[in-house]
Amino acid sequence: LLVFLFLSTIFLSCQPSNPTQTSRKSSDQLFHMNIKDGPQVLDPRKARDLNSVNLLKILFEGLTRLNRDGEIELALAEKIDVSDDALSFIFHLREAFWTNGDQVTAEDFVLAWKTCLRPDFPSDTAFQMYVIKNGKLAKEGKVSVDDVGIHLIDSRTFQVELERPIPYFLHLLAAPPFFPVNSRIDQMDSGWANNKDHFVSNGPFALEEWKHQDSMKMVKKLLNIRRMMKENLRGIFSLGIPMVS
Repeated sequence: LLVFLFLSTIFLSCQPSNPTQTSRKSSDQLFHMNIKDGPQVLDPRKARDLNSVNLLKILFEGLTRLNRDGEIELALAEKIDVSDDALSFIFHLREAFWTNGDQVTAEDFVLAWKTCLRPDFPSDTAFQMYVIKNGKLAKEGKVSVDDVGIHLIDSRTFQVELERPIPYFLHLLAAPPFFPVNSRIDQMDSGWANNKDHFVSNGPFALEEWKHQDSMKMVKKLLNIRRMMKENLRGIFSLGIPMVS
């Protein structure tokens, strides 16, 4: 089985003054990439295979991200307060939205992370959260997830306590296990990540169409809805996985 992944970004104006020029610019932004298989899962707490991880970084946004130079920078975190002993981090979130219009909240992070650390939640990447106070003990069922060092402060603020100072902690936060999950959707449908009708994400692209083991189509999304209403453009990101025997 040969699977192809091709990426396309097209910017369309409502009334382009020069259609020929617009078409030329669109074709210049076509990118092709081969992958072996489609994503195994699109729940950031469960994904481990490379294809799923790469797609999740397109669909989701975490507290931090790596820039093109490989340096860490703030993403959904607008500000981070770090204690003098580097054991406590308070995250202040910037305004952001899910693809269904819900606002991204601190609770989306807190519940997603605590759920990942539940003993009954299947995750091969939960070990990355063991740097959080009582994270490993919670996953092993030795303490309650309520004892984990993740504390909701308000709708845009939460605190994380670490077991020990971790110099690379902000780099860890750029990985999928630390992405938020829409808490309302997750509580309504635990299988939302495989259900196109319930799938929501908060990253630069929204999943518009998903034919399992066949193709996916993603539409560019502007996190700031107010700006989306003002700007006279639409980006389309599509990836196809045609099956060739």
